[in-house]
Amino acid sequence: SQTLVDCGDGEQQRLWRIYNAAFASVDGIEQTDDQLVLSGPSVELRFGGSSRPLDEAVFVPKAFPLQQITATRWVLEERIQGGSSAGHVGSPWLLMQPDGTFTGSTGCRIVDGTYRVFGFDMRLAATSSSGSGCSGSPRGRSHENSMTRIFGSLLYPVVDGDTLTLSVTDTREQLIYRSVPEE
Repeated sequence: SQTLVDCGDGEQQRLWRIYNAAFASVDGIEQTDDQLVLSGPSVELRFGGSSRPLDEAVFVPKAFPLQQITATRWVLEERIQGGSSAGHVGSPWLLMQPDGTFTGSTGCRIVDGTYRVFGFDMRLAATSSSGSGCSGSPRGRSHENSMTRIFGSLLYPVVDGDTLTLSVTDTREQLIYRSVPEE
């Protein structure tokens, strides 16, 4: 379970989301003489140390998880909006290739495009789409608008086993995907 708190605007919220996503990927804990180190596949969180108090954490990203994300079909399990589950329409999915291209579905439309990596964030840019969209109901339109906005946002990815969480870096939105074997 994850709780998002309102810790200010802009940069403070972005940092909180990055910290929260990093904390969610922790799968190991180690205590050294003066530090508590929480680590996961792409992150280390260091608490304490000779120059800082124990309640101050240092976020040490290991690397952008590109190899873990690409060439895997991800199926959307949950869409988080405003800190709570917003549900989804249809069967959204995402497939990113190592060459910087992606294909996916909003649940109503197929979307093709490219992605770029910026440090530890990435941005998807749709270049074409097909399908009628989710225009049949207010819930469908809301879902389609949200997915389209998220696909164009700066995203912070975290891979934890077979789960990919894409957190929008400047809002309280997340897409939580599960990997599925290719058919």
